[in-house]
Formats: sequence, structure tokens, C-alpha cells
Amino acid sequence: MKKLILFLVLILAVTLCLVHALADPEDYMGQTLPDFSVTTLDGSTFTLSECLKTHDLVLINLWATWCGPCRMEFPYLEQAWEQYGGRVYVIALSIEEEDTLSVLESFAVSNDLTFAIGRDDAHLFDMLNGSAIPTTLIVNKDRTVVSVEIGAKLSAEEFTTEFDVLLSQYGVEEAEEWPRCILHFCDNSGNPIPGVMVGFCNGEYDPVESDAMGSVYFYGDPNEYHVHLLNVPNGYALPWTELYIYGQEYELTVTLYPD
Repeated sequence: MKKLILFLVLILAVTLCLVHALADPEDYMGQTLPDFSVTTLDGSTFTLSECLKTHDLVLINLWATWCGPCRMEFPYLEQAWEQYGGRVYVIALSIEEEDTLSVLESFAVSNDLTFAIGRDDAHLFDMLNGSAIPTTLIVNKDRTVVSVEIGAKLSAEEFTTEFDVLLSQYGVEEAEEWPRCILHFCDNSGNPIPGVMVGFCNGEYDPVESDAMGSVYFYGDPNEYHVHLLNVPNGYALPWTELYIYGQEYELTVTLYPD
């Protein structure tokens, strides 16, 4: 009996050690985050690998509507997103089962949030063995976790300072060689239109959707731009399929009208 008890104690100890090996989100620092897809409030599909084709970093915030610190830091995250949205994509995923998309939409509207919001249907919080929220991850273009933080930030500067440091380390070098080019899609009232599918470059290109702000960002040859409008959301007309722009840096607003 003593041998059996000793054996069970050893098994328990080994099991606890294995659980502790990845017991905290911080343990995922430097690891590759598995690719995942979730539905956001605008009805589009966010896929991590696709988003990283047009952004240098992706910030993933795990939260819930009942979480006071989460709500406290969201205005600061919104400010940072508005400044760095061209290079840092922000998505907040609720871990609360009762936070349906309709609940989250009401929350976003009442708090003037424009970054992407959805549910943690990919179960990232469980995968990370998370125990507290907000938990925030930042991944680079290789899907490597380059930042993990548990707890709320207390200012927009805390976000932007971290973005500056990480972009200097993991940003795309081409971004410094070529100008940033921006397309803004909006309706005739000036409201942003997410989910507009475009292709952009000289020759080959990957289709990209406009983000929650209705914007698409690219870095490319400043001498000639080819912008292919591939698809627009239901209810809007397709005004053109291909546009050529010659010159240097540009920021272009495209108005879409009802079909």
C-alpha cells in the first residue's frame, strides 16, 4: 500500500509540473501563436495570418464586459489604435459566454470603440491557461508572441510607447523604404465601410479587406500604384474595378454609394 501511495504521489507531482510548465500566459512569450479565425461585430472574419499580411503587429485583448479594469483601459486602447491602426491591428475578444455579439455591439457603440471586437470562439484564453483579465498579447508577422501582459494599462502612452519599441524591433524594413499608402472607404455620410475587398501592388497581390475604420494600408513602389477593387459589402455599388495612381505618398478616400 505504501508503494502504491508513493507511486500516486509521484504521478501527481509529475502532472503538476507539466501543468505548471505552461501555467501562465507569460510562458507563451517567444512562442508561435496558432493561426485562428473569429467573427467580428461587422460580420467579417478576422484571421490572424491574413491580418498580418497588412499589419506589422496584432494586439489581442482578452476581456469581458463585466471586467472593470478592461473597461477602464479601453479608451486608452482606442486612442492608441487610432494613432497606430495602420501598422498595429487591435482586436478584443470576450471570454464571457453571455457576451453575445449583440451585447458586444451595444457595448462598443456606448463606449465609442472602433477597433475590432468579437468573442473568443477560438478559445485562446483556455489555450493560454489564463486566469485573469485583461490579458493582452502582441504578435509579430511570424505569429511570434512578442508581448504578454496581464492587467490594464493606465494611459494611451503606455500602449504607444510599447508599440514604438516593438515596431522598431519587429517592423517591416520595407515600411521605411517605401511610403505608406492608405485607402479609406466610406459611405456618402462619411461613415467607414469595413469589409471592402481590394488588391494592391504592381502585379501579384493578396486580397485584403478594409478594417473597422474602413481603411486599407500598403507599402509599395511610389512610382505607380495599381488598386483593384474586388468586392464591396451588400448594399453598395462597385464603382470601378481598377485604379491607377501615379506619384508619391498618397491617402485616398473612396466613397461608395448604395446599389
